[in-house]
Amino acid sequence: MSAEKENARLQQLKGAVNLAVRYAESSTADSPHNADKSSYMESLKDKLKGMQESIEHFEKLLQGEEKPKIGIFGAPSRGKSTLLNALLGIDMLPMDGQHGTTRFGTYLIKRAIKNEKRPYEIKRILKREALESKQCAPEDVGTVLRHYSSKEADEKEAKTERIEILGPFEPYIDDDLIFVDTPGIAEAGESLSAGTHNWAKDRTYALEVLSKVDIVIFCMRADEQSRSDVDLYDKVIVDRYEPINVITFANKRDEEDTIDDLKKYLLKFYTALMLADTVAVDAKKAVEIIAEAKAGGKNVKEAMEEGFKGENLEGFRELKELIHDRIGLGEKEQVEKRVARFEELYNGLKRDAYEKYQLTLPGTTGADLYTPTPTDPAPDKPAPEPPPPKKPAPVPIPPIDPVEKKKKRKRGCLIWFFIIAAVVGVIIAISGGGF
Repeated sequence: MSAEKENARLQQLKGAVNLAVRYAESSTADSPHNADKSSYMESLKDKLKGMQESIEHFEKLLQGEEKPKIGIFGAPSRGKSTLLNALLGIDMLPMDGQHGTTRFGTYLIKRAIKNEKRPYEIKRILKREALESKQCAPEDVGTVLRHYSSKEADEKEAKTERIEILGPFEPYIDDDLIFVDTPGIAEAGESLSAGTHNWAKDRTYALEVLSKVDIVIFCMRADEQSRSDVDLYDKVIVDRYEPINVITFANKRDEEDTIDDLKKYLLKFYTALMLADTVAVDAKKAVEIIAEAKAGGKNVKEAMEEGFKGENLEGFRELKELIHDRIGLGEKEQVEKRVARFEELYNGLKRDAYEKYQLTLPGTTGADLYTPTPTDPAPDKPAPEPPPPKKPAPVPIPPIDPVEKKKKRKRGCLIWFFIIAAVVGVIIAISGGGF
């Protein structure tokens, strides 16, 4: 498909989403007495506006006007923040394994800050209020993030869209990338769901971020798997987003096992895992290298280039190559996949709106409202006709013995003789014995 056709598909979708936003805004105003519908329309409007932003970002990305976003996903305690510390040349994001320290999508953006004592700026982006912003020193970043994820922040949670951290990062890969940390996704029923923390909201926040990033990194552990890991990967991640898979605790394996053994072992759980897109790293060791370089006044980037070697750290070099391959968003295949992803997201919103309140969003067709089940044939591919029945094989006729054939002929002649004689006798008897 040509670039012109892909652009036409994108513009058509963009127009439909813009109309849908206005439709959602008017419907919200028209249903003040229906609290459930009003709340749903408010949520729908926010999702549609998120799609607007994502499409506009993608257009600017293709034109080189914005930076690619890389999202880090996975279940709780999969080393997401540790991996980010290593990739950004820092050691300040919380790595204590405490669940829920990342509550919203946290965007990390390289930007020079003039205040040398407090070079990092942390912003809470609100949907309908002014920004809340704090300047802080590197050692205070973790404290501020924990505060934003604490119970004290709950009253502002519903209004928070994302967290941004701007500062003098020293990225291992490229300066013009935006990394996004996400909440750990746990399923209801797991031990992580106990207590007062709302894991359902974490999942919602993470999936919203997932729809907005350009490249997906999925973190997993070889020494510990969970239902949420496998379900999220198989049902959401692998087919739609072609993730780069990172095993974050490569050091936690049997000494006799190689990295390749580690990857093959994970295939038992993640059956759709692409080994070519999977790397293994010791992220904690990498952060230690960064911390030592900073403590010794060394150049962090040089320390990373020099130190990220060996079996448990070589994966960082592989990860860099994979990310560079995915950044080529101008490639025809990448554009097709991204446009198809936008269309899939919008079709999902259209189906949901119709099923809940019989709302027909702009661009809705009958096909959009159809959700095929595994037993349904594809709408555009009729079920194949059954093959015609096979003709039975002819029964072979055994050859006739000449002697037997002659005997049968004699028997036939005798039978006819007796039949004729009997008929003649009957005629004579009827006629009285004369002619």
